[in-house]
Amino acid sequence: MIASAVVQFSVLDYFCFAIVFIVSLSIGIHYAILARKRGSNIEDYLLGGRNMKLVPVSFSLVATAVSGATVVGHITETYAYGLTMWMFIVIAMIRLVVIQYIFLPVFYELQLLSSFSYLEQRFDRTVKKIASAMYLVAGIIFMPIVIYVPALAFQRVSGLNLYVIAATITVLCIVYTAIGGIKAVVWTDVFQLVLILTSSIVIMIVGFNNVGGMRNVWEALDRGGRLVFVKLDLDLEERGTIWGYLFSLIFASIYHMGLSQSSIQRYTALPTLQKAKQSLWIQFGVYMIIILTDLAIGSIMYAAYEDCDPFSAGLIAKIDQTLPHFVQERASLFPGFNGIFIAGIFAP
Repeated sequence: MIASAVVQFSVLDYFCFAIVFIVSLSIGIHYAILARKRGSNIEDYLLGGRNMKLVPVSFSLVATAVSGATVVGHITETYAYGLTMWMFIVIAMIRLVVIQYIFLPVFYELQLLSSFSYLEQRFDRTVKKIASAMYLVAGIIFMPIVIYVPALAFQRVSGLNLYVIAATITVLCIVYTAIGGIKAVVWTDVFQLVLILTSSIVIMIVGFNNVGGMRNVWEALDRGGRLVFVKLDLDLEERGTIWGYLFSLIFASIYHMGLSQSSIQRYTALPTLQKAKQSLWIQFGVYMIIILTDLAIGSIMYAAYEDCDPFSAGLIAKIDQTLPHFVQERASLFPGFNGIFIAGIFAP
């Protein structure tokens, strides 16, 4: 099959992309103005007065677990290596139980802002400082990845300089977070999560239609040897084994959603412990939808490019750019849709 020409952003795509970030910035400005009018204190800024609504906080927790980089990563992983990523659903179930019965009651009842405050109470200030320093180092290492992957996707469809894109998006995110506090962060998360989830579902539906339906996708996966759901290999270098998921990723997942500053801050912003526990279940339901959608899109992409991989054909510089290439080439629903989708995967 002959590879198609590279498709770039249109003016309408740029316009829709810009609108998404204008809305995000406007949310931050809105809550900054409200805070000044009401004379909000530090508790309002960090915890929303501990009276935040259940659904927005639950969606924000999902956005904490699933960034745009995660969505691109999940879909690319499925496209390149198969369906073993469904194990994330099992991890999410284990995580839900552990957080609900072990960590959440402790942090909520103590009304702590972070796990570092707990370490200070349990041990001493030195332990708190060491843990805080480790958290900062981990953030400095991790955040560039979160920005880099969606920036790479935007570079694919725009041709703009990768570093300029990353720097611009970083500044925008810092601005609306700093000026609006937790309320701005939560509602921006809700807006961006709904955007990426809706876009992903549309891409899945259009993609299925483009490749001839689910049966064709399944047959393509079978021909490619990608219908392997569980790998029991004991080789530590083997990708996607059940042992890798259960004895590695599970600990990172529990920490990220049960012990990290961003998660604890959201749980304690809810008015009751019961609400906080309910948020875990809502988060799990939405997260499962996202994982299943990502698996479907990755499988659709494999069926679409079974005989003409755009990375091998030289149409894209990195395999992580396969998703925006697919959206541009085969799954755009209307003019400007590409801009909306790419903006959505920049969700922090």
